[in-house]
Amino acid sequence: EDTQIKCFVGTLIIVSSIILISKNSNLDIYERREYLSFICIFDEKINLTKASEILDVSRTTIRNDIRDIREELLNNNLELKISQQEGLILSGEEIDIRKQQLKFLRKYSNFIFYSNVGLKTRKELIVEEYIKYVDINIIKNFINYIQKLLNKIISDEAYNIIAIYLIITIIRIKQGKVLEKIANKQFLKETAEYDTILKAKGILE
Repeated sequence: EDTQIKCFVGTLIIVSSIILISKNSNLDIYERREYLSFICIFDEKINLTKASEILDVSRTTIRNDIRDIREELLNNNLELKISQQEGLILSGEEIDIRKQQLKFLRKYSNFIFYSNVGLKTRKELIVEEYIKYVDINIIKNFINYIQKLLNKIISDEAYNIIAIYLIITIIRIKQGKVLEKIANKQFLKETAEYDTILKAKGILE
């Protein structure tokens, strides 16, 4: 399964393009920029020529879209840098990349946790492809067990944020991406919540 995740993320733009082409209709500007943002944030690289071919728009249009995406990324401590081999690559601290991925996926929390077998949008299909190797039920069991041990019930919003962050964390770790810097690390280790998580972590392993 680890190999499947690594292979999938390495070909994310191909999978995404297949999904888009299969729908056989043009994207509006919001959908197009959402798609480009997804590739930049999750594949961490983007080739403008390939993107223009997949989306069937000019390179100028793609450049304009990327300019706005770049601005948003800069506001979140991330940068798209030029690479001769790969086009543009995402640069920044691991924690900031995860925060940006969380911000993106939170928009699809209802789909992720309460999806039915009915029709899905193109964007939902792409998100589904990204998270399909993570068992959502195991994530839910982990959070529910933590709540039971702590004798606390968290809000639905907090529940979804924690669950999505766990999904991101699992995928990033399997990609070999780990957090190098953890704020207040020693303080966190001394909390009751930290001990509780240690007791429950076997559910995720």
